Amino acid sequence: MVEVGNPAGRLITFRVRSPVDDGNADHAAGELRRAVQGVEGQVVVCSDLTEARTFSPETTERFIALMKTDNPRLERSALLVSADSATFVLQLERMLRAANSPVRRTFREPQELIDWLRPSLTPSEQTALVAFLGAP
Repeated sequence: MVEVGNPAGRLITFRVRSPVDDGNADHAAGELRRAVQGVEGQVVVCSDLTEARTFSPETTERFIALMKTDNPRLERSALLVSADSATFVLQLERMLRAANSPVRRTFREPQELIDWLRPSLTPSEQTALVAFLGAP
């Protein structure tokens, strides 16, 4: 299952829950692309991947291609992952290296992610980010 949103300003939210297969990966990539294109200028993306699990090689390549395409539009992109899935975390970190963008980072703690994105966000975007992550 995939949820893509633009709850405030330049903030794009992306949540992935297993199972992710090649079919819904295409749908997710399209939804994320439309959300990014729907915002003028650079965007800030927050992805909640805490309930996702390892992607197939085909899905991995689709997401890497999407990330490379979106690189010029990103101010920052943060991915929240679960420390319980070491294999998936390694896969994501490899994907980020392949996407070749220094503005993308993975986080295991929501507060660290919020602190890293906060300087790039307006107050309403910060409020939407906290609501998306369910953080206090």
